[in-house]
Amino acid sequence: RFDALGFPSAPYGPHHVAFEPGGGAWYVSLISTGAVLKLSTDLTMDPASPAYVLGSIRTTTPGMLALDPSSDRLYVGRSTLSASTTSGFVILDRRAMTATEVATPFNVPHAMAVTRDGRFVLTASLTGGQVAVYDPATEDLAIQSVPGGPHELIHFAILGAHHTATAAPTAAPEGTGHAGMDHGTMDHSQMDHSQMNHGTAASAPSADPSADPTHAYEATLTSKSTGTVLFFSLSATGALSLTATAPAGNGPYHAHVGHDGRTMLVPNQRGNTVTILDAVTRETARTVSASAPGGPLSQPHSPAPGHDGTRFYVSSSNLTGRWAPPFAFLGRPDANGARAPLPAAQFSNVAAFSMDGTVLDVVQLGAYASGLEPFTVGVGGHESGM
Repeated sequence: RFDALGFPSAPYGPHHVAFEPGGGAWYVSLISTGAVLKLSTDLTMDPASPAYVLGSIRTTTPGMLALDPSSDRLYVGRSTLSASTTSGFVILDRRAMTATEVATPFNVPHAMAVTRDGRFVLTASLTGGQVAVYDPATEDLAIQSVPGGPHELIHFAILGAHHTATAAPTAAPEGTGHAGMDHGTMDHSQMDHSQMNHGTAASAPSADPSADPTHAYEATLTSKSTGTVLFFSLSATGALSLTATAPAGNGPYHAHVGHDGRTMLVPNQRGNTVTILDAVTRETARTVSASAPGGPLSQPHSPAPGHDGTRFYVSSSNLTGRWAPPFAFLGRPDANGARAPLPAAQFSNVAAFSMDGTVLDVVQLGAYASGLEPFTVGVGGHESGM
């Protein structure tokens, strides 16, 4: 209840979240307030207590958050609800809770991602078809245009999020806690990018981590207007190259990478589906559709992989009221004291799915569920979700 804490949420409130790698705090962007808050993760604390807020910074219409686990930096993009002339993104110092703005020559840098080593930051204009690579060490910002537009660029993701699989992802055996994962020393920088055209499978990762130093990272970017996922290679020097495109669904939004580093979860905001995309073969593995009456997918916004690879979660904003909540709470009383049920659009949800698309559970929420992030902490050299 941010209003009670002095951060009014109307008309648009909390949007996206990020977690400290060690679990000591979490962050939330508040669009209308123009603030990013640092919050306690102590579940015994009353969230209405002023002590629940550990710090805050002010900035215009903050949206997506990208946390650099290798430093104290949290990168803050602009919401899609920003004025069309809003430019620049913010670097938040998580320890000092101070903010520095980085100017951009394009407006509304919405998409935001940082490589796992903190070496580069990726962002893109919401409209206009421009992408940028920011180097925190030199403070250089390299801009380039994306061909094949017009593009409404929504969300960057970095492949190899947790593990790199050399085979298609498989369901985890009971009790193993991992699905289709190679726990060796390979990371995604070992992949051969010589066959990255759409429809052609990439070769297996090289045994030598330095075999192709020109392709240090691989990133994806969803283009809502063209219904595609764009694949980029990012070199060790920060050169960004478009290598492939793959069809997703109608209005791909905030795509996330599964814990195998290869399976992409792509929510299609207009199509009310989730495309499960193999990021190596560029092929659709499955399209999840909750089209039956009462199906929970309604303007799906963000997915998050389950920590054991057997399930994933999706937030649906349901602003159209397509999904009918099981409990229609009553609105404020009218002049006669009567209270009518609130319309369906006043409720949203987070749904859990198995990897074959079966709905496992649905949690009813208030209006406009949006940014969803897994909380991962390092355990024994690997990462575990919570």
